[in-house]
Amino acid sequence: MSWPLIFTRVRQSGERHGTSYRRGLRRRSMKAEDTSSWSPMRLTLYVAMTLGVARNFGDSGGGSKTPAPTPVSTEEMIIVASGWPPERPIFAIRPGATGDITLSSWERSNEFVAWHRERRGPYMPTPVVYRGMLYSLDNGGILDAYDLQTGKDVYRQRIEHAGFGFSASPVVSDGMIYLSSEDGDIFVVRAGSQFELLSRNPIGEPLLATPALSEGTMYVRGARHLFAIGSTSSQG
Repeated sequence: MSWPLIFTRVRQSGERHGTSYRRGLRRRSMKAEDTSSWSPMRLTLYVAMTLGVARNFGDSGGGSKTPAPTPVSTEEMIIVASGWPPERPIFAIRPGATGDITLSSWERSNEFVAWHRERRGPYMPTPVVYRGMLYSLDNGGILDAYDLQTGKDVYRQRIEHAGFGFSASPVVSDGMIYLSSEDGDIFVVRAGSQFELLSRNPIGEPLLATPALSEGTMYVRGARHLFAIGSTSSQG
């Protein structure tokens, strides 16, 4: 079953349904169509982009399809994923799409959907784009790497964790991908076409929040403590 993909132009407004975002130093508010009459089972996802377009992803039937992962955008592609079964889709969508771009049952792509994968979407972690590749980590610890332009599999590798899996999203810096597990470990994987696990670093308490990176320091929120991890030089 295909997911309906309806793209709706938004207009600037300061009213209740507005979604604000920052572009440079300006702040703008966007309003999409009224959703008060929509079925509770209809998935609605508005993404206010610099293109001024809101994306609506319609009901595919059979319960809530609300995606937890945040949409990821680059100048070339918008990645939207959901881990809700049975479809668990990943869509790679070209910027500028409007109208109904739903894939027919026989289609793998169309004018605006560059590619999509089924049964690969993560339930909680947000995918990350880096150096022309898309990395997607599911809750069970399977790390998928795709070519961003084509959706071709680059590799699929299980991260051997203690058992509780992953809720935090991958973050990337200086050619390395950091994966924080609920077991309290941060795994470091080298970015690139070949999977290479560089290290496993125990933090000592569960990690559910996505780390933040700033000026050479990684801020990690554990179940009980906030950690700032960085080299001596990065700490000034």
